[in-house]
Amino acid sequence: MIRGREPYLAQADWDRVDTSEDAAAYVAYLERIDASPLIQHYRQEFLGRLPCRPGERVLDAGCGVGGNARRLWPLMNRTGRVLGVDASQRMIRRARTLAPGLSFSVGNLCHLPLASGSFDGVLCDRVLMHLSHPLDAVREMVRVLRPGGWLGLCEPDWSRARLEPDGEISRIVLETHCSSFENGAIGGSLEELIEEAGCQKMGFAERDHAVQDYEKIWSLVNMERSLRRAVETGKLSEGEVNQWRGQLEEAARGGRFYLSFAGAICMGRKREA
Repeated sequence: MIRGREPYLAQADWDRVDTSEDAAAYVAYLERIDASPLIQHYRQEFLGRLPCRPGERVLDAGCGVGGNARRLWPLMNRTGRVLGVDASQRMIRRARTLAPGLSFSVGNLCHLPLASGSFDGVLCDRVLMHLSHPLDAVREMVRVLRPGGWLGLCEPDWSRARLEPDGEISRIVLETHCSSFENGAIGGSLEELIEEAGCQKMGFAERDHAVQDYEKIWSLVNMERSLRRAVETGKLSEGEVNQWRGQLEEAARGGRFYLSFAGAICMGRKREA
């Protein structure tokens, strides 16, 4: 493990949070992410692009501990309805504790327990990257939208990540990190997903996020889990990883550490019947 104060998430099977031996670690990890200035900055941009209006019915699909729902509610002048849905009962319990005035429910994103056409808007943030069938989930989101309703997706594209100091091991680590998700590069496919699911694309934006604070970002993006996977799959040896990690920490002390990764925001509107 790195020498930072925050632990990494050893397991990341987000569809099995409730049966995990350490479900509390998932909750704590999401709360660390919610508190991160990096996440707060991009989330502000994402929510600012949503065409939500006071009085609307909005679904936060894959809400986790409810960070987006809590921030969206004031933007709607605390009118209408914001519903957060997540597959994990543990996440929903925590979301209800953090925002007792909002509505949260357990549900599978590929089989939403919601009526067709019952929402004016749907947002989904960093969830599709973890799903085996993201198109099925997006189609469900579109199903519950009324005709003309809006859809906002936000996802990373780890295939475009860059790490300094560069080198063969750095590239192996980033490739392993991207492949450790079900869809680590899905940020580059959001336009196609939205259109294939039955929406007209309304806007698309990509951003490169660059970070030089090694200790904070390393645990935040859970890179140690990818290092472990690289060893388990034989891509790297323990010795190579330990030597490389030392070089990375030395670079960080000298101000030469740099990690950049891409994120994408795509907006769509459900086609009229």
